[in-house]
Amino acid sequence: MSGFSRVRPIFARARWNVRRAVAAVARAVPGRCVGDIDIPSELPHDSTTIHGWAVSSNDIVQAVIVAVDGERRLATSGIARPYVERARRRGPVAPNAGWELPIDVRDRVGDSLQISADVITASGLVERLEPRTVEVVARPLSIIEHPTPGGMITAGFTHVWGSALASVPVSRVDVFVNGVAVGPARLYSDITPEHASTCLPGASLARWASLLDLRDVTPGTPVEIAAKVTYLSGAAAPVESVRAVACAVASPSYDVRTAQVLAAVDAGPLASGSETADLRVLVVTHDLGFGGGQLYLSELLQQLHELTSWSFVVVAPRDGPLRSSLESMGCEVHLVGEYPFVDPIAFEAKVLELRLLARKAGCSVVLVNTVTAGIGADVGRRLCLPVVWAIHESFAFDEYFVAPNAHPAVKESLRAALVASDAVVFEADATRRMYEVEGDSDRFVTVRYGVATDRIAEYVEANSREELRARNGFSGDQTLLLCMGTFEPRKAQAMLATAFAAIADRHPSAVLVMVGDRDHPYCDALREHIGSLDLAERVIALPIVADPWQWYRMADLLVSASDLESMPRSVIEAMAFGLPVLAADAFGVRELIDDGAHGWLCPVRDTRALRDALDSVLSLPADLREAVADKARARVRAEHDSASYGAAFEALLSGVVREPTAQPRELLSRVS
Repeated sequence: MSGFSRVRPIFARARWNVRRAVAAVARAVPGRCVGDIDIPSELPHDSTTIHGWAVSSNDIVQAVIVAVDGERRLATSGIARPYVERARRRGPVAPNAGWELPIDVRDRVGDSLQISADVITASGLVERLEPRTVEVVARPLSIIEHPTPGGMITAGFTHVWGSALASVPVSRVDVFVNGVAVGPARLYSDITPEHASTCLPGASLARWASLLDLRDVTPGTPVEIAAKVTYLSGAAAPVESVRAVACAVASPSYDVRTAQVLAAVDAGPLASGSETADLRVLVVTHDLGFGGGQLYLSELLQQLHELTSWSFVVVAPRDGPLRSSLESMGCEVHLVGEYPFVDPIAFEAKVLELRLLARKAGCSVVLVNTVTAGIGADVGRRLCLPVVWAIHESFAFDEYFVAPNAHPAVKESLRAALVASDAVVFEADATRRMYEVEGDSDRFVTVRYGVATDRIAEYVEANSREELRARNGFSGDQTLLLCMGTFEPRKAQAMLATAFAAIADRHPSAVLVMVGDRDHPYCDALREHIGSLDLAERVIALPIVADPWQWYRMADLLVSASDLESMPRSVIEAMAFGLPVLAADAFGVRELIDDGAHGWLCPVRDTRALRDALDSVLSLPADLREAVADKARARVRAEHDSASYGAAFEALLSGVVREPTAQPRELLSRVS
């Protein structure tokens, strides 16, 4: 063996011992921290935090002291930062390596900030991260927030949204897909607390939203979303477009076998016979509150109670004020919890629960009220019971189920129930035409919604307008504008208040009363928005009321700014009271009002158009407004009395039991 061969193992052992010694020293002595002040070179003026991360290989980060222009403050540390773990693979401390510090830079647009951070470890080591210089810039207040640039957008019905703010109110936001206009977005669609401190008009509800139909877009292809904001002043400005990629709609997996087992459970024997004299009707509805669809059902059951000797088993998800009135007319009411849309197993379990209930109650026909309660139609389909389904919502079928994020299996069950229903009833032709593609159009019929016109006439005769006004604190020389409807985005109360504020100086006697407030965060933001208009007692928000008739009797004009209505109850009631109506031209509203003859129409989702229409109607002579209101009252008495739809539903419900093969139109033709 050569001398070099004998020496080489000695050198190898020496190197190994040196490495062990170095590693031991490294373990014994605190190691350096690594990290970053993780912010861009430009900081938007509405930012609320600066943030970063720090991690040590063999020590614990105890604290992070951040200095902004020399002012030192303790940051919140230990915040999850999974991307640090993936990038650095530093063991258990890495996922919680983040830190952040709240800041307020709203008044520092154009300033440069010097930001530094000192990291203190448990062993006492202080490590300074690389300092940053950032410039505070004015962030665009009109932006597309979803989809994000380069992000994904569903190739189907999908929501896009953004925010729009300026020193003057926003009139409308037009949305474009691949350069093609798809119509105006809904303004004031959601709460935007991040803008509330800007003190700009509409800041608390600055979000706009639009539901797009991208079913024809091939997954994997790019989609460009753009928008244009038009302000109340008439000026317009484009919003920076966003390019996203279309993706296929995901279908979450579920235990199909369990669903099949639930569907196969025997619910018991069928109801005997097909006699209609004493029908027992399973009524499945969505709510027992004071909304239009709920009152529709309550009045319908009252009519059927008076016309027939039938009994009714009413099913609803939760309790509400209409329960007592239903029970007073002999209805049996069952509260069964929310109807599930997302989970097919929960859906099948609820269908089984309602099947068992229907069989135990001996029901022989099903009446379903609203798309939301469509599970009732599925129950009828599974039990081979005849079904009459009343649909109020002016959404296309697929479009409706975007918001509840319905599972495809649930949606297809409900679609099968829609196709199998013996009669599907709509209150407006516009909504019926939208649904006719979903099934046999011969089974889809329009039955005009109505109100108790005789009782309304008696109420008008018995109640003095002047006395009601005095009792509620309004003088005779005030012009009282009424908006009646639950406070929610589609009802557009925020847009109405903004439009009214723009013409309030021109009509100093006008007062806007909006009835429909409730305990909800959106309503809190809406009240904040109304307060920002600085109109003191001229815009009044009141809670939902059990009896709205006194307000119709006191008012001078009903205004409905809603962008989604089939046949709004508030408009029909106002017309029956002889109250002139200004309404946004949504779906079935045009079937009630010929513009200029029975009221006035204006475009939906356009604050400027609503402002101009308000100004125009309030500028008309009082006798001209009264003449239009008289024509409207005559139309409602002739075409929209509630007794007519009570008789229509009696014919449908008895007919689908007695004559299963008869078409709904044929059954309705026999109503005198």
